[in-house]
Amino acid sequence: MPRVESKDGTPTGFPDHSAESDMAKFGISQRDWRVMEISLADIDMADSWQNHARLNGFRDEETINRYAEAYRRGDKLPWIIVYEKPNGRYYILGGNHRATGAKKAGLKTIGAYVIKTDDSYVLDQLPRVLNLTNGLPLRKGEDIRHAVDCVMEHARPIKDVALLYHLSDKTLAQKVSIRRLDSRLSNMGFKPELVHEGVRSRLASLSNDNELKAAFVLARDTEMQAETLNAEIIQPLKKIRPATEEARLAFLERETDRRKASVPTGPTANTDARIKRLPVHSLKGLLTQLENLIAVRDTIGKYGVTKHDEVIELSDRCIEIGKSLRRMGEAGKKSVTRGPRGRSAS
Repeated sequence: MPRVESKDGTPTGFPDHSAESDMAKFGISQRDWRVMEISLADIDMADSWQNHARLNGFRDEETINRYAEAYRRGDKLPWIIVYEKPNGRYYILGGNHRATGAKKAGLKTIGAYVIKTDDSYVLDQLPRVLNLTNGLPLRKGEDIRHAVDCVMEHARPIKDVALLYHLSDKTLAQKVSIRRLDSRLSNMGFKPELVHEGVRSRLASLSNDNELKAAFVLARDTEMQAETLNAEIIQPLKKIRPATEEARLAFLERETDRRKASVPTGPTANTDARIKRLPVHSLKGLLTQLENLIAVRDTIGKYGVTKHDEVIELSDRCIEIGKSLRRMGEAGKKSVTRGPRGRSAS
């Protein structure tokens, strides 16, 4: 079966104009790269899979197999993009799945754009941007997380990063504010994920750490929704006069005591009360999440992983919600079936 190999020094494959456009966004033009055939043995594959293009080093074996078959058929694929390290070895910035597929197909070399740079911003962000429009599609939300990383780790202006990642300035600014808030809460010893992201976006407006602590505990312990938090806590908090920390903290303490006192008691009271406020489409979505989380819990339990206790706890909580949903559904069904005064409904 034919294999794609370099002939007379001509790199195998063909130009990737989309990748060239992405490199230009980082100031890398044609004079900054060489196109050449490189040995697959000279690529540090393990390091390359950690190039941040995909979160958690995600790799898709089906895609790798598809590329391998293409190479075995003699198909030509776009050149990969690599960075040449000072030691002469290569680090893949774009094309991990293709390079792995080529190696699996038995190829010894592959065509590549070879760039030389020591700019940490380029080495970190170029792989992420290349994967916005090239190769395997990113998983949901990865583009936003990449953009937030860019702002947080490289101190780049939100407007510039939003343009780079095809996001609105408003969306990125909100996500960045939530990430910064999460960092503040973590430093205080809290677990930010215990309240909804929408709630955290409202809490991000609180610059005083003591007020943030009190408001977070209030939102967490009373399972407050974002709009309620904003209308009944955040906005009134801004209007308190005199606008002293003592007065604002006193307001938060009173609200916490009042709202905790009104929360239903009993092993399932909180769960039942929350669910009754949800629309039908939310209930269906909740059930889907429940099924997914139970699967995650079972997988974790099967392999004896102990560091994911929070996921297991969340799954168990969802099981509790599922039982509450069933109780409510069965009660409603009996009510409809029996009809008024206990007669069967027609």
